[in-house]
Amino acid sequence: MIIYWGLLAVSIILILWNENFYKTVYCGNHWESRGTWVQGLVLFVPLIFFCGLRGAGVGDTQAYITGYAEIPTSFHDIVWSELGKGKLFVLFEIICKHFSPEDYTPWLFSLALISGIFFLIGIKRYSAFFGMSCYWFIASTMFIYMFNGIRQCVALAIMFAFSNLIVEKKFWKFLILILILATIHSSILVMIPVYFIIQAKPWGRTMRLVLVLAMVCGVGFDYIWSSFSSVLENTEYSEYADYMANSATGVSLMRVAVIAVPVVLALWGRKAVEEQEYPLIRVSINMSVITLALYIVAIFSSGMAVGRVAVYFEIYNMISLPWLLKHIFVKNSSRFVSIMCIIAYLLYFYYQMVVSYGNLPYSSEFLGVSF
Repeated sequence: MIIYWGLLAVSIILILWNENFYKTVYCGNHWESRGTWVQGLVLFVPLIFFCGLRGAGVGDTQAYITGYAEIPTSFHDIVWSELGKGKLFVLFEIICKHFSPEDYTPWLFSLALISGIFFLIGIKRYSAFFGMSCYWFIASTMFIYMFNGIRQCVALAIMFAFSNLIVEKKFWKFLILILILATIHSSILVMIPVYFIIQAKPWGRTMRLVLVLAMVCGVGFDYIWSSFSSVLENTEYSEYADYMANSATGVSLMRVAVIAVPVVLALWGRKAVEEQEYPLIRVSINMSVITLALYIVAIFSSGMAVGRVAVYFEIYNMISLPWLLKHIFVKNSSRFVSIMCIIAYLLYFYYQMVVSYGNLPYSSEFLGVSF
């Protein structure tokens, strides 16, 4: 846990640092503050270092290492039809194994490097309060996806870095990007229909309908799922249907409350949001609303299953929350609410890492540490 607490401490320092040292950029009709590369590297260098050098005992890393050991070392041995899901990801594994057949560390480190760099690019490019975004990334435990679920994390990080394609409504370029990333993790295809939904006005008819549908699906989940699961009985997803029916548990209300924070703030300061007419924040707030809607459904279903989809939208809380803290309150109120958010997320970090994850361990054969 000491490494994770250390990352949290660095992110808190970045909040204070970024409050006093930042650069400004023009965003169409107003000026916004942005972080610097140096500030970003202070957090992401140690994050990438420890993530990339981790051992088999962290998250689902063991499953990935086992898969790495089983793949061929030569392209001549590839049977395309047997690559299964994530063909581009497997091809990258084969390339790495060709140069490092016995040691999985260079491969894991390269994945951590790719995810970390693209997350940093996205935060630096889009965040109006760089330090708070970095803090949210750690305190919300979003960074754990770099340790657990790494195939999806790579796709998520790259998509997030190219969010400008959504904001600038470059659909065909965005579609090509998503189709490529789908060869890493197919769940990202959900972003294609979502692209059209999030162009709507925050708190307009479309987004209100999303929340209403989520509540209806949540209340009627048992009936809906029992009807849908019968369709999956004789398919490759039958095991998943059994899991949902017998083992799935809903997400905690505490997590839903945390997810709701940017949505509540956006509703509170909707006039300020409308006055700014800032497409990036409109998209980010709508992503936050979709995240909340999915987690409302997750209360009645599987938090893990829904979370795997919701992560594509939840990442935008890292943009919407800091912007709202900066723009919907006067200076003194903004500082007070920011401090309250820092404390609340600190408590949430403790709950997730200590209570929910059971003092998430860290080990590294390369570094010779385990704690």
